[in-house]
Amino acid sequence: MINLTDQEREKFALYLEQDAASNRAMAAQMEKMDPTGTMGMLATKYKNEATAAMIVAAKLRSIETDTVSR
Repeated sequence: MINLTDQEREKFALYLEQDAASNRAMAAQMEKMDPTGTMGMLATKYKNEATAAMIVAAKLRSIETDTVSR
């Protein structure tokens, strides 16, 4: 199991959100070029990846930090 610090989780979540935004933009451009052919299928792939990235980012942000002190 890999444990990330709060800062690492935040940095990874930001990366995922930026990647999702990029994938959505790519999908929009592909749909404009060829909505029903190969580009349309690639657009669907990019949209699915964007959705997955946003789910992971949300999960990362929902993690609470527990500290144990003596």
